[in-house]
Order: sequence, then C-alpha cells, then structure tokens
Amino acid sequence: MTSWQGAWRLYQHEIRHSWVGIILSIVFFAYIAIVSSPIFSEFFAERNDPKQAWMWLVDFLYLTILPNMGFIMNRVMFRYWQNDPYTRKIAYWRTLPIGLVTIVIARMIQLVTTLLVVGAFYFILQYVLVSDLRETLNLGQYILFAGFWFGYSWTMSSAYMYFEQAYNGKVYLIICFCFIVVYILIILACWWGDFQPVRESLGLAQNNNPIGAIVMVLIGAATMLASGHIIRKRLETRTLMN
Repeated sequence: MTSWQGAWRLYQHEIRHSWVGIILSIVFFAYIAIVSSPIFSEFFAERNDPKQAWMWLVDFLYLTILPNMGFIMNRVMFRYWQNDPYTRKIAYWRTLPIGLVTIVIARMIQLVTTLLVVGAFYFILQYVLVSDLRETLNLGQYILFAGFWFGYSWTMSSAYMYFEQAYNGKVYLIICFCFIVVYILIILACWWGDFQPVRESLGLAQNNNPIGAIVMVLIGAATMLASGHIIRKRLETRTLMN
C-alpha cells in the first residue's frame, strides 16, 4: 500500500467518526452567515465610505473566522489544554504500521475537503442572504471574491495545521490566542494605512480581475504543501509522550 492509499484509508476512517463534527461546522458557519448578514448588508451598501469605523469589523470577521472553515468542530477542539487528544492520536498511530507521510497526507486531505464543504456552504448562504452583495456582484464575480477568501482561509488553516501537529495542545492553544493578537495588529495597520482587505478584494471581483483569487489559492496550496513537509520533519523528532 502506498502512502497516498494509506492516507486515503486513514482519512476515511477519521471522517466516519467525524461526520457529526462536519455537520456542526456547517451549522456554526450558517449561524455566522445569518447573524452577520445585516453587517455585511451595511458594508456592501456603504463600502465606499471608509470613515465608518464599524466597517473594520467585517475585515476582522473575515480574517479571524474564515480560517476555521478547515477544521471539524468536535469535542477534541475543547480538550486541547486538558489532555492533548491530538498528540495522543498521533502517538497511537505511530504504534501501528502507519508512516509519517501517511499521517500528514491524511490530515491535509481532511483539511482540504472540510474547507471545500464548509466554505462552499458558507459562501453560497452568504450570497443568498445578502441582497446588496447580489446587487454588487454577479455570480461569476462573486466566485472570484469567494475564491480570494477561500485561498486566504486555506493559507491560514494550513498554518494552524502545522502548529496543531508540531506542538502539544497547550502550546497550540497559546499560539491560537497569539494569532488573534496578530489579527488585531493587522487590522490596526490596515486602518492606519486606509486599506480594507474585504473592500479591496471586492473591487478586484467587480473589475472581473481573477488575479487576486488565483494568487491567494496558489499561496494556500503552497502553504499547505510546505506545512506538510515541515510537519513530517517535525514529527520525526517530536516527543509524543506526555
């Protein structure tokens, strides 16, 4: 059995035990789409007025929440600090005839498929709910807009994936909180420079310019592949026993 065949079987095993988590992820992002739809309606109606301070909330929501589309919501997410279940899972797999490459590829497959399913659901629902968005972008333009942010989500979720597998649960949670601080600093820097990521990506889509979506998707793919390579190297030397 090749590493890819083993990874696919390991992925299928994980999905059979995680389908409820995928449903919960879809429900969570449906909730986000519904609750945030009034904010996005105002944003798309007044996007040319950057003086509206609350409009930076849209950038913050996109930057902080969208990367989570690549992760399955389950009980494991809430036990990282307490008993580090993901490290325990990797340690168990390493007692079986499962190679590191197989483990890493299976995790990447899970990341991509979850991101595609949850991301497609979220962006479709957002397009349906926000009438100003439909008036601003036709379907083709919206695909470019969604593609840009899909690429961003892919990039950041790949970074999260690295820290998830390369470090223990407590360190991983601390790093996640540090990311929030980084997002806040990025928003402040954008505010100081009068640069709004969502508005700019919207402008690219309105102009039927695919370069933003293409570049972000390529960055996402490259980041995942680089993260996978580094994870494999890290797992070769990482101590998995607490």
